[in-house]
Amino acid sequence: MYQLASTEAVLLDVADAVADELELSTEQISLEMLFRGFSHFNHAYSCGKASDHIAYFTARENQDWRIVKYEHKSRSRQPLNMSTYPI
Repeated sequence: MYQLASTEAVLLDVADAVADELELSTEQISLEMLFRGFSHFNHAYSCGKASDHIAYFTARENQDWRIVKYEHKSRSRQPLNMSTYPI
């Protein structure tokens, strides 16, 4: 229980740092994809290709991991006004 809470807290801290680096809100960062990215970072770190996880996650060549959530077109539309007398 405590290990899960501490892992989640670290993941949220990393997501916040990545969002700050990319100048986005934290809600736009996918925690699942960030968690999966740690295995890629661990491999790159063991090979000597990376040393800072925030810089690694925000690097241009690593943007294809979809750490930043994709904005769906259907979510960006205005909600349909179903009132009887629309303004």
